Amino acid sequence: MAAEVKLRTLRGILRELRLLSHPKSPTRQLFGYSFLLSEYRRMRTADQSTIHLMNRNAENYLSLLKSERIKEELYQFYKGGGESKSEAAARRVGYEMPKRHDDDDVKT
Repeated sequence: MAAEVKLRTLRGILRELRLLSHPKSPTRQLFGYSFLLSEYRRMRTADQSTIHLMNRNAENYLSLLKSERIKEELYQFYKGGGESKSEAAARRVGYEMPKRHDDDDVKT
């Protein structure tokens, strides 16, 4: 069971690194690819407490990578272009502004 969790975490880390890197670059040329594989291979012969500690660290690193990617996506979606109109800001968060009535439309 622990080996499956480790492999799932390794695959997740490699996926997040791939999403951060250039889209056309091969997986084996990713920054840290060979280091991650060597660490996971080294964990096979480690004692249970070391495996548990390294697995927890890997899960924390995966969580960090995911959070950074999501933060960047949200920033790109919500970033302002200076002073935006209130209608555009309302649409961005899912609201619609009420229609304005000009003074010319009102007859006295």
